[in-house]
Amino acid sequence: MLEEGYGFQRGVIAGFIEAVNPTLSRAALTRRAALVTAQIEGLIVLILQRNRFPSDLKGIEDDAVKAILALVKAP
Repeated sequence: MLEEGYGFQRGVIAGFIEAVNPTLSRAALTRRAALVTAQIEGLIVLILQRNRFPSDLKGIEDDAVKAILALVKAP
């Protein structure tokens, strides 16, 4: 069941990536969606039972968006 949920999430993210970079192969879309999903999941651990990131990580959201967009737009 958990794997189905992650599979669905990766599929949605792959659709977003395809909208930005429609020339990517299906395999590239799948890999990049997995990388984006992993980055989002990894960032969740840093929130530490709060609704925000610790102050020493201020700006990490912007850095994450820049990194994800670079991955999505890469040839």
